[in-house]
Amino acid sequence: MARQKSQTNRRNRFLAGAAVAFLAVTCACSNSEADMQAKQYWSKEVKNCGGIYYRRNGNGWFAYKDFSYHLYSSGLTEADKLNGFEWKGGMLIESSAHREWNPFYHRWTDWTSGNPTVAFVGAIQDRQILVKKGGRWYLGPFSNIEASKYNPPPINCSAVP
Repeated sequence: MARQKSQTNRRNRFLAGAAVAFLAVTCACSNSEADMQAKQYWSKEVKNCGGIYYRRNGNGWFAYKDFSYHLYSSGLTEADKLNGFEWKGGMLIESSAHREWNPFYHRWTDWTSGNPTVAFVGAIQDRQILVKKGGRWYLGPFSNIEASKYNPPPINCSAVP
């Protein structure tokens, strides 16, 4: 039993190392730049209020327990390079539980384990696209929001329902 655990642990460490090496090879960019953009985005997008992180959703809200995000590079195709992209990837939300404030019913949904993954209007609640093109960083699937100009209204904990 102990030997089997040891082999499993070695295999898991090898797979984790291989995944990190693969990601490092597929990203021909400065991840520190992407990391900085991601940190700036999430510092504006979510607010920790008593251990629960809140994020606006139109007229509603999302609530996350143990909020974090994972930045990933999707790599560049030849077409991406020809179109001037220097970096493409995104940020995935990670949480132990989440729920949503429904403004129509004026109540919170029950907590659900894990990450939100419900699709809406061409986007997905659990991720945000991040790209660098022409020396500038952009948010969104159509690269139409310049990251440096993204400035949502600040979240005030007392305004959260």
